[in-house]
Amino acid sequence: VTGDREITNVPLQALYLLNSEFVHQRAEAFAERLERQADTAETRIDLAFELCFNRRPLAEERTRSLAYLQNSNAEENLLARFCQALLCTAEFRNLD
Repeated sequence: VTGDREITNVPLQALYLLNSEFVHQRAEAFAERLERQADTAETRIDLAFELCFNRRPLAEERTRSLAYLQNSNAEENLLARFCQALLCTAEFRNLD
């Protein structure tokens, strides 16, 4: 008997998070909330990490997130895709 649950992902779990209409809708709603509550990319990143992980982003996380959100060659709704990526992380899914 083990007291700790193994942290695992099965392929279907990852595919669900990437392709689910429900997850897409939640990510879009999350992005809309960030747009209402924060007016710059930096403050949106900070707020997103606070809401998802209850912590501030590390310097490298902030730098990479900002680079992603400032990608002018990408699709229109980058903030929603960024939110979806946060919702798909193991840190968000697994309670410590």
